[in-house]
Amino acid sequence: MQSAVVLLALLGLTSAAPRPQQIDTAGVEAAPDPVFVTPPYNVLEQTGASNEPVIAPRNRLHKRDGNCAPQPAGSGPVSSPDTPEAFLANPAYPELAQSAPTPDGYSAAMINGAGSLSASKYMGLRTLKSYDTLGCASLCDQATGCQAFNMYIERDPTLDPNMVNCPNPPSLTNFKCTLWGATVSAAQATNKGQWRDEFHVVIAGSNAYNKATPPSAIACYTGPDALGGAINAPKNALGQDTYMGYKYHPFSQSQGYDPSTCAADCNSETAYNSRHPAADGSYQSCVFFNAYVLSMNGVPQGLYCSMYTQVWAASYATNYGQYRGTDRYTVSRSFSYSLNPANDASGTCRSIPSSSSSSSMTSTTSSSATSVAPATTTTTSEGSSSTSSTMETSTSSTSSTTTSSESSTSTTTTSSEPSTSSTTTTSAAPTTSSSSTTSSSTSTTSTSSTSTSATPSATGFCLLNPSTGEYASLSRNGNGLEFAPKTSKNLPSLYKLDSSSRLVSTVTGLLASLQMPTFGKDGSAAGHVTGTELDRLDQNPNYEPLVCDVAGGDLKCRSPASYIDPVKTPATRTQVYTLTEGNNGVDKILFAPASGAVAVKVRPAAECGPEYS
Repeated sequence: MQSAVVLLALLGLTSAAPRPQQIDTAGVEAAPDPVFVTPPYNVLEQTGASNEPVIAPRNRLHKRDGNCAPQPAGSGPVSSPDTPEAFLANPAYPELAQSAPTPDGYSAAMINGAGSLSASKYMGLRTLKSYDTLGCASLCDQATGCQAFNMYIERDPTLDPNMVNCPNPPSLTNFKCTLWGATVSAAQATNKGQWRDEFHVVIAGSNAYNKATPPSAIACYTGPDALGGAINAPKNALGQDTYMGYKYHPFSQSQGYDPSTCAADCNSETAYNSRHPAADGSYQSCVFFNAYVLSMNGVPQGLYCSMYTQVWAASYATNYGQYRGTDRYTVSRSFSYSLNPANDASGTCRSIPSSSSSSSMTSTTSSSATSVAPATTTTTSEGSSSTSSTMETSTSSTSSTTTSSESSTSTTTTSSEPSTSSTTTTSAAPTTSSSSTTSSSTSTTSTSSTSTSATPSATGFCLLNPSTGEYASLSRNGNGLEFAPKTSKNLPSLYKLDSSSRLVSTVTGLLASLQMPTFGKDGSAAGHVTGTELDRLDQNPNYEPLVCDVAGGDLKCRSPASYIDPVKTPATRTQVYTLTEGNNGVDKILFAPASGAVAVKVRPAAECGPEYS
């Protein structure tokens, strides 16, 4: 009897076991073959899938005879002699492919292949002005569902070949970028070219890249939602700026790409604001953030966290990067997350201050915020230029300002002046001012560019030439520290003083440095200031960081004499002046008044923003 019971029990276990989960290779073999698509040769741009078949033999293409019409000019070098064999043997093409940067957020599937991809889920083609893997990756990021791209060099005819009148015209060289909705491999690079009458189309320098997997979900937030660039949000329907500012985390041994770092920034910002409400008890709540990698010249620099008081749709992610002088800044691995306290598995969300009520100037609260779709969107050519930069700090026009003594996340930079927002929260606690907070003012903010803050914070300010109304930008080349009219390509820099009182750009991390061969070592009163990376200071003895003080609204820095003879003037900081000289408008820095020189003034972030470089 007992054995019968055991047998019945075993039978029960057998019937309850899951079905076999081995891969059904027989079923896969019986399914239809995958469809592979080869992008067309005779177009410069194509959006969406193509039904063009895999390249046919030469004798089948005579039906598609051209009319000798001139073709758009190419951007690449033409081989000499102008033959297919010379094109394939040209060493310039492999060099372009092998030296191209692998875009952040992608892994290389093929480098310098001899053919372009013929694969599944073809999504379109663009002809670029250069061999630009970063631009091609940006196009893939902007295309919903894109998982891979192929960058290659193609020999094309200058005329549409015709068997009678122009069977083999001279060639041109195109840089082509194709997008794919599925993972690709080098084995799919089977498209080696085609014959167009007597003209031979051939391919070289073919690189293919697959997109990395998206980041993980984060407790208390909905997401991640993939974005084609960084969020560039306009004012909301009430005319309010919902951008709260950003935190930037340079990559290091302890900091990598981790959007949960941005979530912590978002939560900390709300918690800090709740402890320092405005006079009416309201404060800003961070309900949405955009986490992305900022790269310079293809090298990832750090994690950039932009925070908002309102949720914005992916169609607003129109900032694909920008140029700063010759340096190219690009956006990658851009994802957004929106606060959703219901998404709580561990009670974490209960520690985030929540909205109890909204003031008359608010729109939605954090838990009910909804995405807003734009009326218009902005695109860029070749995925290389930017619409407007989100690499900025908070735009402050609120009457209540706080100091940075309680600012969260020690390794980040942010404006110390919180912006006005669409979502403010009323605190139940009475409003009291502590020693770490500046007392709030009830005066109405002026609509002019004049700031309401009397003393700019040392963690977020810009530099002004009061005679011209121009703000200073800082670059590592060109004119270095330059006062110039603000344009989309020439944005003012936002500065801070680091722990050693050195003048630093909060966006790029560049230190304002004296070029000592022309500044001070020969006793001269004027000289040039340039932007320098911290790790280059020890490598170049000709650079010395500008050590400054910004108290009272004036830029005061140590004079060159401090570096020549530290015993004579060990810590003296004197007023800094600027003088524009020469036909090229180069700005020089002086430590004493001179004819035509103007004292440099320190202004708060709100005055020169909201866009910074």
